[in-house]
Amino acid sequence: MIDLKPKILDFIRKNGPSLPVRIGKEIERDSFLTSAILSELVSSKQLKRTHSKLGGSSLYYLQGQEYKLNMLYPHLNQREKEAYDLLKKNNILEDSKLRPVERVAISNIKDFAIPIDVKQDNNVKRFWKWHLISEGDAKEKIKAQIRENTKKIELPKEIIQKKQEQPKQENLGSYSKQEKTTKKSAKKKEKKDEFSELIDEYCKNNNMEILSKDIVKNNREINMTLKLPTQLGDLTFFVKARNKKKISNADLSLAYHEGRQLGLPVLFLTTGEPGKKSEEFIKKNFKNQLVFRRIN
Repeated sequence: MIDLKPKILDFIRKNGPSLPVRIGKEIERDSFLTSAILSELVSSKQLKRTHSKLGGSSLYYLQGQEYKLNMLYPHLNQREKEAYDLLKKNNILEDSKLRPVERVAISNIKDFAIPIDVKQDNNVKRFWKWHLISEGDAKEKIKAQIRENTKKIELPKEIIQKKQEQPKQENLGSYSKQEKTTKKSAKKKEKKDEFSELIDEYCKNNNMEILSKDIVKNNREINMTLKLPTQLGDLTFFVKARNKKKISNADLSLAYHEGRQLGLPVLFLTTGEPGKKSEEFIKKNFKNQLVFRRIN
């Protein structure tokens, strides 16, 4: 095993991040022995291992080859790709300013998103760093962002004072414009969310008590927690409701991970059809932690 380690390191140095099966062929050893050697190299910090997997296996790479990990991008689900693109563009993201679905996605791409916790006024704020920028650059960007946030917090006091003085000035033009904007906003709010009503009716008919409800997209997507009475007592579920024609395995995976963040089993409600082999996918990957229901 000792003799094979330099050969493995040299192979990865020349070929970049590699799968165990490819490394095993190079050293002409079975998967069991190859995995054992790779684990030793990771433990001794001579190699690194990705969190994301290709075909169920991690990639193994050397320090300094992180820029080559973009080969994992095509294998991320859609939400994770969006989080990847957002972080790559901004370099630093503040966790509290992300939408819940973005928080879940960005916490799943551990090879690209590095968490940095910053203590400020006895509070701890979490930021996410793009994996290719240095710690020094990240700290400078975080400091700049905190300074900017502080300015934004102080600014509204001045705006409120000016707004209080405005009634003394007669400006009919600006008032009419504001009135029109208010009416437009009211009309938007009046738009019916038929999907939300459908979900409410389904819960009512099945004796489910809604504990919380967050409309992610009007008539498209809803997150909820609800209580369901059973013979064993009340059970609490995280509910992902999607108004979508076809439900992919990626949709199911995202819902499962959101439920895991809350420590709850998942009930997936949808008006759409499950993808091919979805039932088998659920049994294999979610271990009775996700229930799929189609509603009409």
